[in-house]
Amino acid sequence: MTPALSGVKPTGSQFGETVKRIQHFVVAGVALLLAAAVGIGASQGLRWFMVETPSMGSVAPRGTLVITQPIAASKLHVGQIISFNPPTNIKQTYTHRIVAIGPHGITTKGDINGAADGWDLQPKEIIGRVVVALPGVGWLLKLLPIVAGGMLLVWALSIAVGNKHARKSIRLFGSSMVLTLAVVLVRPFSNYEVVQATPSELGKNIVDYTVVNTGLMPMKFTSFNGQSFVIGDGELGVVHAQVNTATNFVDLGAHLALNGWQLALLTLLGAVPLLISIIHSQQAKREVANAETAHAPA
Repeated sequence: MTPALSGVKPTGSQFGETVKRIQHFVVAGVALLLAAAVGIGASQGLRWFMVETPSMGSVAPRGTLVITQPIAASKLHVGQIISFNPPTNIKQTYTHRIVAIGPHGITTKGDINGAADGWDLQPKEIIGRVVVALPGVGWLLKLLPIVAGGMLLVWALSIAVGNKHARKSIRLFGSSMVLTLAVVLVRPFSNYEVVQATPSELGKNIVDYTVVNTGLMPMKFTSFNGQSFVIGDGELGVVHAQVNTATNFVDLGAHLALNGWQLALLTLLGAVPLLISIIHSQQAKREVANAETAHAPA
């Protein structure tokens, strides 16, 4: 039997260490780029905010990350989108469009709102004009603290597990559960809001509901008469719904507008972590069984 060369690691070990080094390099590079971007942005007076309401429609849907740049009030004009602290509550931040500039101040309005905001903005209340709008990125920032905290807890609890395959299985399954819980709590993919409800001309106990999609995925709504429509993130639609007078229940017929292959893909993505966890669990059981066999008396 040929002895192994001293100081030479197996090929598999070398490959694993190379992958780890590449991963560390990529993570460090991304962190440095983000730090540089934040530093440059801060030096230019850039600030960022997450859009929390659907008032700007598809231009800046809920969950959009907007980046603002300071601007002199004299350079503002009708049509620009700005972020500001409303005089009614300076701790809040709104992102709306300028619809009028008059002697008393600047009037703003959300694109899908029925009326202009009830105030006249002064220069001191304006944070800046929106220079970049990144739909969906705000959801990511909202998910990060939940996911990071949950994964740290899962990893910490799994340290006591001795078998490496069992440990990987627990960490993968636990991380998947943390991500699922975060998505359920924040609801970035599937959600909607009713912005207006008015009696319908289509009949008694029929109400016209104006809805806006506040999730990243398209949603389908079906009226009581079978008519349906699909709206994307930030888009509006009107659904005619029949009110059940006995229970006061209204069914807007809302569900995700995904076709067969999209549903299959989502199902597959959800099943992959579970399948990998099962594989690691079986490997752990085999290792335990092999160890018991090796230590069993002849």
